[in-house]
Amino acid sequence: MAGQLNEGAANKETTARDGRVTIPRTVQRVMHSRDGRSEYRICVAYPGEEAPPAGFPVIYLLDANAVFGTMVETMRV
Repeated sequence: MAGQLNEGAANKETTARDGRVTIPRTVQRVMHSRDGRSEYRICVAYPGEEAPPAGFPVIYLLDANAVFGTMVETMRV
């Protein structure tokens, strides 16, 4: 899935025209189930620095709609 994400867009701070606020270095994608009846929102945050040789650890959130912004800010601090 990493190949499908636009990392360049993750580095821009933007505010949508409809008033929504975005979080820097993050992207949001929608995935659909194979039968097309379910929709899944995937939120990804990119670290602000270059990855170490072993790569970064990954944190998975089961309720990102509620806590994604909090986790991104916690990791930034």
